Amino acid sequence: MELLNIIFTKDRPKVLFACLGSLEECTRVKIDKTIIFDDNSNGNTVNFLYNHSAERGWDLSLKRSSEGYARNYFDAYQAIKKYNYDVVSIIESDYVFRNNYMEEVLSVFDALPNCWVIKGFCHKEYYNRDKIIPWFKDETTKEFGSPLKSADVLYNPFDLETSEGKIQCMYGSHACGTIFINWKRIKEFVDIEKELDPIILKACKNNEYNMVINDGLISSGLAKLWDDKVNKDGDKNHSSGVVLISDYSLAAHLNSGGINNDGLQEEGETSVTVNFPQDYKNFKR
Repeated sequence: MELLNIIFTKDRPKVLFACLGSLEECTRVKIDKTIIFDDNSNGNTVNFLYNHSAERGWDLSLKRSSEGYARNYFDAYQAIKKYNYDVVSIIESDYVFRNNYMEEVLSVFDALPNCWVIKGFCHKEYYNRDKIIPWFKDETTKEFGSPLKSADVLYNPFDLETSEGKIQCMYGSHACGTIFINWKRIKEFVDIEKELDPIILKACKNNEYNMVINDGLISSGLAKLWDDKVNKDGDKNHSSGVVLISDYSLAAHLNSGGINNDGLQEEGETSVTVNFPQDYKNFKR
């Protein structure tokens, strides 16, 4: 299995350093290729990226003017199609990952052969089903004309036996930009050019300036494609192609608002993550 990391960066050096450090220190899994898409960061951040990438053999794509997250995401999507790796990690650089994050991602993919996407972190509102289920049903209906067949059973925790032990998960739909994609599985069912390209293009053209991405549309679009392709007869209506590891969040989102806009808090604060272990570098399940 070949693994690709796509990382989006924009200033915020304190969080960026923590993100890149956790990606290296908190997994034993070998990542075959890493590409960083930077949206015209300040000089100190760019110098750090140059040095870090040169030492580790990472590919670095630097923008000389700020084009926005959406344009960078669109460029990254072209790279995903070009390099064609089996599993792709799409990472916003304001996330810090806990120990064993990648081992657990791969173990959940192995244990759930119909899983296409794993969310990057556990949002506290995922536990408020009375609020989140109607909202996601409305959003999916607006986006695609109908809700998921499995909509009413999403965000119910269940225990999954994996090679990394018992992991509590939830099935879901919409997610933020940081996600893990089983690209190999998606290609088995989806006509990429005809069915997935239009969803990515729509998400990346969220406004006329192409600065802010509708990242939830990407994961919900994949969930809807899964619903149409894998769950077309409704016989798997207890599940979804999008999965969340919910007992111990894979990552902490350190900036509410992230690199997708100006952020709602000071760098390094968080308001959206639950169940992230305090001693995240030494976490053991």
